[in-house]
Amino acid sequence: MKLPISSNKQVWIELSRLAKKFQGLLALTTVLQLVAALSAVIIPTVIGHLLDAISVGTTATHVRNTLWLLAGIVVFQTVFTYLANYFSVILGERVFQKLRDQLVNRLIHMPLSTVEAAGTGDMLGRVTRDINRVQFLVRKGLGSIISITLTIISTYVIAFWVSPILAVLLLLSLPPLVLLCRWYFPRAVPAYRTESANFAQISGLISENISEANTIESLGMVRLRRKQLLSQVGNQWILARYTAWLRTFLLGGTRIILLSPILLVVLIGGYLYSRAIVSVGQISTIAMYVFMLSTPLDEATFWIDVTQTSKAALARIFGVNEVKPDRFPRGLHPQGSDWSLQDVRFAYGSGKDVLKGIDLEIKRGERLAIVGTSGAGKSTLARLLAGFDGPTAGHVRVGGVDMLEMTEPVLHRQVALITQENHVFVGTLAQNLRLVAPQATEEELWESLRIVGATWANNLADGLETKLGGSDLQLNDAQAQQLALARVVLMDPHTLILDEATSMMDPTSARDLERALARVLEGRTVIMIAHRLFTARDADRICVMEKGKIAELGSHEELLAEGGSYAELWHAWSSE
Repeated sequence: MKLPISSNKQVWIELSRLAKKFQGLLALTTVLQLVAALSAVIIPTVIGHLLDAISVGTTATHVRNTLWLLAGIVVFQTVFTYLANYFSVILGERVFQKLRDQLVNRLIHMPLSTVEAAGTGDMLGRVTRDINRVQFLVRKGLGSIISITLTIISTYVIAFWVSPILAVLLLLSLPPLVLLCRWYFPRAVPAYRTESANFAQISGLISENISEANTIESLGMVRLRRKQLLSQVGNQWILARYTAWLRTFLLGGTRIILLSPILLVVLIGGYLYSRAIVSVGQISTIAMYVFMLSTPLDEATFWIDVTQTSKAALARIFGVNEVKPDRFPRGLHPQGSDWSLQDVRFAYGSGKDVLKGIDLEIKRGERLAIVGTSGAGKSTLARLLAGFDGPTAGHVRVGGVDMLEMTEPVLHRQVALITQENHVFVGTLAQNLRLVAPQATEEELWESLRIVGATWANNLADGLETKLGGSDLQLNDAQAQQLALARVVLMDPHTLILDEATSMMDPTSARDLERALARVLEGRTVIMIAHRLFTARDADRICVMEKGKIAELGSHEELLAEGGSYAELWHAWSSE
């Protein structure tokens, strides 16, 4: 599954919402840019007036006053350009911060089922390459685009005021520019979107190759994975070369189109001057405006190109907002902690049902083991109990409340999933712990570490302020698992779902972690996904799943006495 990509219309809607949030700062920046643009554009007019005055033999005083006026305009323009650029930078930084915060917040609260289905590559591409592309446009381009737009408009307005007949020549470059852009846009936008999507695939492949290097080597898939990566890199090279060719054609064509009118101004202006229709100052002014327009219009083509890449990136960034919620909470709070599953069915996408009519009651404080062969549906059932997915049909209730009707904070106070995969975030030990309990005191943090037996934390020189991850302290697997268990203690859910949390540890670490785990499990409802039957033996009840259904349910002794599927599995396992 790939995350959605917004349409052009939706991108403009989202941008208008951002503009509305900063409309005061945007208005101030626009006014300052307008004043700076007008003060810059008026300079050629003053110079043209000076040339006309000199040609008719004006006094030295008049020339001197005009030069002082020019100097004043330059100083005025410099001050307002500085202020305009200053507030443009502030506007760009605030808009980018808001955009980035919205993206991160949306990703964090995205349905867990969507996160897992989308994979790492797509999301990684959106929060790295796509956000970086938009960052350059927002931080550097926002003020430049406003300045360029106002400069172009001001130049045309004043040029027609100076000499309408010569100013018409400035318009001759617009039709070819429009045709060039109409050729460019339909090719550039799909190319940049494809380039971003392909880069996301490369990021996903690299991330998977690094994280699953041992598995890839053990299965002899190194050559296959390398071939896949090289194929995607080759595609990226082809796409990058194609977009570079588009940019070269756009920028080169723009340069030729913009400088062509200068020749017409000189030729036609000379003819009109001979007929006393225009003055030398008017010809000079319009010629200077041709040169002045070439710079902002040339820059405009650059920012048009940047805008296209950013537009493709924004479509992917705003596409995250279009992910459909998988639940519609009503703010209900469970009354108790008993679980009830009624006729629960679940299918991935449009496929066949993986779970087929599950009915199950789990009492508070009970220990339930879920066993079965691979593909029986036990992990899928655990995902529903943990709140990762909602059932396709039926109800999963805790404390009498459907899990889909609870808000995320309420849900996370009910149940937590513990696996053998744990992540240590870059930050201090305290920050890693406070991810689940932001208001926890230092005493509560130390107590959570004590409960899980993380005695190594007592020996840290900086204590809770010790920096972890990245180039700082690296925790081993056992310590990372203890950190994860300490988070569970701080969360304090009444139900824990275990997915062989210690199965991949070495024997010594596994024994220590099992003791820590036992302390965490005390007094809680425990649901174990048992891949090894000896972990299920001590459970209060064992749920045997076959082909998405509950085949047997009872204690270890009861199921052995029945002589059914569990008894066969147990005898096969214990005889090995």
